[in-house]
Amino acid sequence: MALYVNTNTSSLSAQRQLMNSSKTLDTSFQRLSSGLRINSAADDAAGLQVSNRLTSQVNGLNQAVRNANDGISVAQTAEGALDETTNMLQRMRTLSIQSANGSNSDADRKALQQEITALSTEIDRIASDTTFGGRSLLDGTYDGVYQVGADANQTISFDLSKGENQDYAGNGGFTMAGLSSNAAAEAKYQEEVAAYNDYFVQKDAAKAQARAEAEANGDEYEDPELEAIAAAEERGEVYVDPNAPAVPQPPASRSSSFGNPEEGFGTPSVTSIQNAQSMISILDNMISAVGSKRAELGAIQNRLGSSISNLSNIQENVSAARSRVRDADFAEETAKLTSAQILQQASSSILAQANQRPQTALSLLG
Repeated sequence: MALYVNTNTSSLSAQRQLMNSSKTLDTSFQRLSSGLRINSAADDAAGLQVSNRLTSQVNGLNQAVRNANDGISVAQTAEGALDETTNMLQRMRTLSIQSANGSNSDADRKALQQEITALSTEIDRIASDTTFGGRSLLDGTYDGVYQVGADANQTISFDLSKGENQDYAGNGGFTMAGLSSNAAAEAKYQEEVAAYNDYFVQKDAAKAQARAEAEANGDEYEDPELEAIAAAEERGEVYVDPNAPAVPQPPASRSSSFGNPEEGFGTPSVTSIQNAQSMISILDNMISAVGSKRAELGAIQNRLGSSISNLSNIQENVSAARSRVRDADFAEETAKLTSAQILQQASSSILAQANQRPQTALSLLG
């Protein structure tokens, strides 16, 4: 075997092996300390790309679950307020039935009216003051879109702003908790009162008007019963036949109030048997409308709950896929660490011996 002084090939080989084992050892230390197989693009460039996409999906799914839970909370808040509204409407209906009883005096109905007024005021307050995170839920303006997926346009939406219009035969309307109901823009009925025909017409589906057209043929004027409808703004316009004798002109306008459909529930009246009977029918429709909206909110809660279950299942599977790509296998890395440590120790020992070989050449010099 040749001996060289200037070039120690054995030492160079041992150094290279020591460097390789040290590099393997460093990689094992990094993977075991981080728990990740891919710590940089140098470890696995393609795997890093896949891992990043899966990470985006997992993070999106996590947030989507939170978003869906927020949607459930909103629906529960609104539905709870409507539950109390239903209770108050039921109480108002009971009071209306009580007021419609012929045994009540005007004083009795006035006392019932006080509670009716208080309840309707509270319904309006609930509609205006029910909020979630600063957003009003029951004022007819809420429109929520919930991102329930990891990608764009994966949404569920519901709103409390589109109520169903319902006709209440000249009784005005109400807007409460995203539910609107207006009298229709058409003549509701024609009633013969002496020589007068009364037409109660809703214009633009907002306010009802009354017009009395009279052909006067005598010297007496009879005012029609305008207060028979307690839910309209009534205006009378009288046209007199120029060929007929002059008669006293009726009032240019009269008004009674059930509430502006654009402003809220208003104040229903049970101060007479006729008004109380009308209120029973109106409240039945209102209870039905509120119940319908509560059913929608219940369906939304169940839908969001199903979405959460599905999102959780997808999240579990995607997380497992990402783990297989990105995470370190501790059993494998521990074995590599042990092997690298042994090789490093062996390389160090061999390097020490290789560095002694040039000394053999010096012994030949005597």
